[in-house]
Amino acid sequence: MIVEKIRKTIADSLKNLGIEVGEITLEHPADLEHGDFSTNAALVYAKEARMKPRDLAERIVHIIHNSKFILH
Repeated sequence: MIVEKIRKTIADSLKNLGIEVGEITLEHPADLEHGDFSTNAALVYAKEARMKPRDLAERIVHIIHNSKFILH
């Protein structure tokens, strides 16, 4: 299922940064201009990563963009 693939990709990105990962929460944003899914993972794991949430979110995005993440 697509949701599980997205969760796994985010979790793998965090693990790549050396962060122990628990549950990754995905939601549908109220405003669809903000995308199909959203997560608070950067907020949840920022302290453990010793990073600002925004910086962690940008690192996650960078890792995903550089991976071969393709949805079928």
